[in-house]
Order: sequence, then structure tokens, then C-alpha cells
Amino acid sequence: MSSNIFVPLNQPLYGATFGQAVSRFFSKYATFSGRASRSEFWWVQLFIWLVNLIPAILISVGVAGSVDSSGEVALNGLAFFGIALSAIIGLGLIIPSLAITWRRLHDANMSGGFYFLIFVPGVGGIIIFILTLMPSNPMGARFDTVYDYTLGFADKPTISMTVEQMLLETVTGAGFGLPKTNPGTLVIT
Repeated sequence: MSSNIFVPLNQPLYGATFGQAVSRFFSKYATFSGRASRSEFWWVQLFIWLVNLIPAILISVGVAGSVDSSGEVALNGLAFFGIALSAIIGLGLIIPSLAITWRRLHDANMSGGFYFLIFVPGVGGIIIFILTLMPSNPMGARFDTVYDYTLGFADKPTISMTVEQMLLETVTGAGFGLPKTNPGTLVIT
């Protein structure tokens, strides 16, 4: 995809480059609605692997450099720094990693709740791996949100009323089991 074509963040970017995918990954840090294309998802997985490689190397060098003549391993500062860095990276990336996997499942027209299959002992990770390999399905658009930039209001595209109508019904109490009133009217019973 040409880099001069703008694709809104609430739409998947098919054919994303490494940089575009990582940028969108952090822009949609905790966004669980919408979809993520296969290219977005797999470029981000490569990025996460590369980032985690840094503390793994630090830990390996720290452990290798701390073996004494009797074969005992005493962790040195480098190994502890690598462990701490790994923990910080893990904590910082857990939410966006979950979110992009959730959106990737949406792109294949599956509920993000399928992610919880990862907790199936032994095969959960394999199941999620296979599900993220599935091709995009146009029916996954049902998970998209339509964003009104003037009001900052997100809505599911299946609702057939305007944002103004929704806000009016919210203000007047319609849909909440309250009597319908005109805005600004006080009803005393």
C-alpha cells in the first residue's frame, strides 16, 4: 500500500509496512474495537520479539559471565538489569498485545473473546496462533466503530439513528424506562 494513502485508525491497514504497523500499534494502545490486518499483526509480533531480544541478550551475557570455577551461577548486575528490563517491557506491552490480538480476531470475523482459548493448557497458544493466521473476512466489519470527529462519539454502525437523536433520547430518558420529555422540561409526579 502506498504510504501517501491515509487509512483511518478505526479501519485495518492492509499491506502495512513495519513502521506503519508499529505506529498504529502504539496509537491504538488499548483499543479493542475495530480490526487489525494480518500485516499489522505480524509486523507488531516481530517488533515485540525484537524488543524482547534485548533483555534476553543481557540476561544471557550476565549469566554466562557469572559462572565461577566450580560451575555455580551467581547472577551479576547485568543479568538482574536484563530481568528488570524484561519485566518492564512485559508490563508495558501486555495491554496493547492483547488489544491487537483481539482486533486481529475481529478481522477474521471472530469475537475477540476467542483469545481466552489461550488458557487451554497445552494447545491454547497453538489455537490462537492458527486463528491469527486466518485470512481477513469482510464480515469482520461488524466489529468496526464509526467515529464522529465533531462530537468525539463512537457508535456501532448498525444503529440507524443520528448521534443527535441518540443524545436527545439520552437527555430525555427514552430507552431507560423513564417517561419521554422534551429537553429542558421538568416532570414532577
